[in-house]
Amino acid sequence: MNILEYSKDKMRQCLGNYEEALQTGSTMLAEDLKSSKNYEHDSPKGKYEEKDEYFNRANIVGYPFLTGNLTGFSKDYYWRMFQQIVAFEKSQNTALNKGMVCANWGISDLAEGDIDGGIAHLFWAGFEDRGWSRSSYTRDIFNSPLYRQFAEGTHRLGKSQFGSKAPYVMLEDAIQEHNNIFGTHWTKDDIFRSIGDNDQHRSILDGALWALARNLPIYNEESPAIFKQNRHNIYTRLRLFNGLIDLCRFIELRIRYHEKPPTRVRTLGNLIHHVFENEAWFPKEVEPLYSEPQTATDFNDLIKRILKLKQPAKCILSLWVTRNYSVHVSDADLPDFFENVEKVFSSILGSFLFYLMMKKII
Repeated sequence: MNILEYSKDKMRQCLGNYEEALQTGSTMLAEDLKSSKNYEHDSPKGKYEEKDEYFNRANIVGYPFLTGNLTGFSKDYYWRMFQQIVAFEKSQNTALNKGMVCANWGISDLAEGDIDGGIAHLFWAGFEDRGWSRSSYTRDIFNSPLYRQFAEGTHRLGKSQFGSKAPYVMLEDAIQEHNNIFGTHWTKDDIFRSIGDNDQHRSILDGALWALARNLPIYNEESPAIFKQNRHNIYTRLRLFNGLIDLCRFIELRIRYHEKPPTRVRTLGNLIHHVFENEAWFPKEVEPLYSEPQTATDFNDLIKRILKLKQPAKCILSLWVTRNYSVHVSDADLPDFFENVEKVFSSILGSFLFYLMMKKII
């Protein structure tokens, strides 16, 4: 048998074993759905562990794929189980709790690197279980070990699925860096508690962190293995840029949330002046350096100068200039900017931390 035939034979054996497990799980689920009871999502009755017990046997069949790191199979398995449950609900005009199947589907997604799908399906699970929540189901999911094991790299010594720092480790490191500068003693959980009143803002922050955590290892690995230095692929550069843009959006939204400025404060520049212009350092260290570069070269050179400044001018200008350039120009031919993208991330985040400190919000 040649190598190709050997490989095909093993693949067929593997798929055959999975298809057998899938059929077993589907058969068990069909049997157990017959005795399932209508579920009242907003006012559940009975015990929590009884909410989706109809799925227990089918889950036992699929769970070893998840725990055995065969998450491509478990992702497919739980998606198929979800489809079967939904079809049953429609055919019987009933409602069932789908928390368990959605949660394991979401965990499988995250393990496979499907961040958007994973977070969405965990949110589905949270929504299915909303009757048991004392707060926001979105907040519950962000704080749950199911999600945080990936965001913190719990089982990978702080690394993400992609080999670089997990997003919350990136965040924690940047916070600690600014603790040393500002004399604060915050952790990431202090920041999370400070934004716990707005699920939208938390979602934007986490999305920004994941965009950076996913694309930084690609950027770092492709040079010099694939591209010459400073010639990285355009898609990855723009994804990194988008992560920073979302971070800027998050910070502007949070400052507006706390400041509630008058309607004339329409732009980020207006907002920065509204908050900081009476500070002694602002007219001396920020205003003289602010500009609106119209070319990639000018923006790249300006960022190099900004990163050499002292705080708080460095972080305020990093936020202001990056946000405005990204909206109006967004040419990603920025070698120094991307070579220092982690420093830019930390500096932009620093503007939010400085604001929290100045306003004594934490």
